[in-house]
Amino acid sequence: MFGKGPLAPGLFLVVAVVAVLFHTFPPSSALNLTVIHNNDFHTRFVPMKSKNYAECELDNATECIGGAARTVAEVKRRFEKRRTFFNCSKLLFPPPPPPPPPPEQMKHLREVSEREGGNLLFLNAGDHFQGTFWYTILKSEVVAQFVSLMEHDVMAIGNHEFDDGPEELVSFIRKVKLSDRRRMSILSCNIVVNNGSEPLAGLIEPSTVKTIGGLPVAIIGKR
Repeated sequence: MFGKGPLAPGLFLVVAVVAVLFHTFPPSSALNLTVIHNNDFHTRFVPMKSKNYAECELDNATECIGGAARTVAEVKRRFEKRRTFFNCSKLLFPPPPPPPPPPEQMKHLREVSEREGGNLLFLNAGDHFQGTFWYTILKSEVVAQFVSLMEHDVMAIGNHEFDDGPEELVSFIRKVKLSDRRRMSILSCNIVVNNGSEPLAGLIEPSTVKTIGGLPVAIIGKR
């Protein structure tokens, strides 16, 4: 389970459960999986100070955490390192952050890593909305642009995604899906949508299954 703490809601990762129901795999098919996870970004696109969460000045970069550019750059670095598990939402990153890689480079890094046995999954447990003037003024338009840069494999819907009603969430999802070349899955298993009559109809799923390293990996969205 991934979220704000050991008991927090978020995303559930079920590795190869679907396949095990129908097949028996030899020991050689064991899956090495790198899980990168963040949540509650709350439009903190600019790095912030670790003590009071104020926006950082460039000359005080050693006190800074997070930010969209650092997150994207760190995900790129982890593609290359392929370690067992990494939570990139609260780490201190060394200054200055390298520029985010273009989408073509991110896609290439993923493909190379998968070929070399470094299977990767980038999860987000929601609450991209609210938190700073970025959302107060620009709403889901700017959130969709930054989320598309981060290239999550799967995102769960958080409670703050409903702060301006389902219409703003619908606008966000449509913008993300329009710009997302990798078709990020957007999940929530505890939202009931009446197909055909609700704005969210057809835009969210309760769960998804991705094939990683030749094995099915089930992810369930929960907040």
